[in-house]
Amino acid sequence: MIRFVSSAQTMVRTMIGMMRRPVVRAIAGVTIPVALLILVDLSVHARGVPAEDEPVDEVAITAVVVDSPSPTAPLLHERARVVQRGETLLELLREHNLSFDEAVAASRAVGSYYDPRRLRPGQELVFRFWDNDPDTLDSVAVRLSAERSIEISRAEDGSFVAADVHRPLTPIPALRTGRITGSLYGAGVTAGLDANLLATLIQLFSFDVDFQRDIHPGNSFSVLFEEYYDEDGHWVRNGSLLSAELVLNHRTLRLFRHYGENGVDFYDPTGRTVRKTLLRTPIEGARLTSGFGRRTHPILGFSHLHPGLDFAAPIGTPINAAGDGTVEAVRNTTGFGIHVILRHANGFRTLYAHMSSTARGIRPGVRVNQGQVIGFVGMTGLTTGPHLHYEVHLNGAPINPATIQFPPERTLRGEELERFQQNRAHLESLLLGSPPRNEA
Repeated sequence: MIRFVSSAQTMVRTMIGMMRRPVVRAIAGVTIPVALLILVDLSVHARGVPAEDEPVDEVAITAVVVDSPSPTAPLLHERARVVQRGETLLELLREHNLSFDEAVAASRAVGSYYDPRRLRPGQELVFRFWDNDPDTLDSVAVRLSAERSIEISRAEDGSFVAADVHRPLTPIPALRTGRITGSLYGAGVTAGLDANLLATLIQLFSFDVDFQRDIHPGNSFSVLFEEYYDEDGHWVRNGSLLSAELVLNHRTLRLFRHYGENGVDFYDPTGRTVRKTLLRTPIEGARLTSGFGRRTHPILGFSHLHPGLDFAAPIGTPINAAGDGTVEAVRNTTGFGIHVILRHANGFRTLYAHMSSTARGIRPGVRVNQGQVIGFVGMTGLTTGPHLHYEVHLNGAPINPATIQFPPERTLRGEELERFQQNRAHLESLLLGSPPRNEA
């Protein structure tokens, strides 16, 4: 009897060892428990039925825990659908096996956060189905941007509920550098800077740089800005300009973004805002064709004072307000053609002539902001080609926009200056040190 029990225990240990093998593990959940029951039954019958007063030897059975395979969980499948012209949310929901009443209920749920009538071509909807029930819509996401979507899902009672889902984006500093061979704009495009970032950069440097005379081949630049990435590490969009450096022949200009008591602005290394009263050049990418001073009029033929600057540019090129101010006049005369006069603080006035048209909403009495588009290049009036004639007047007398020294609008002081200097040191280390990301 003892030999039989020992043999049974040996078999159990052997079977447990076999369970460690991948092939045997799959059937262990069934075979092992059955075998153990048989062995126990045999051992009891082999020993006979003991008398009531006869002691019974206990048989030690090792506990066996077996992970039986669980059924495969259903998978959620997604189907992306791009909205086409003329399509509505109701129609798109009906395409995915929803009854008319269900589609109306789902559309109304979306309306709690987003007007379905604002759905536009190019927007993406993501429909989700379980693979074990591919004909029943589980949920749908209306993607409004990379950061936000409206999620519609079925409740337990079969109705639809909506949620406004915001996905966090992570800003990462990115550096682009380049060497100028023609224009700063062209070099920036080559370096991979987008148009919006370049427009901001050019406008900020326009306070101190005459892009017709100061920029030369071989000059260089560095631009530090934010790039936003989603939770999966995918690039989503560019963010704000953080810092920039422009190396000219005889000087180097740097600017730094800083959030202070008056909001976000850009400052030079000493804490003076780079924004001045007026822009030197209120037009981007233009070519200076005539400077300030006496000249012979190209049409009338007599010598006179040319009280401004002429910038040649294609018809339709946007013209920016040189500074914050109020529209004093909008006129159409024989000499200047369609032109706008702005009145600024501290006795300054600016004039923009030979426009093809003014921008929408530009009329006397309207307030404008520095950099705002007020009109478009044309060739109205006495002109030999499309260009902008730009004048600056101080207390009624014309002055040369290319040489006037405009005072900065604001200088940081005290604790705010200390905070700026700490922020500047960090940005400058990224701008001038090893590029944190994507140097061009």
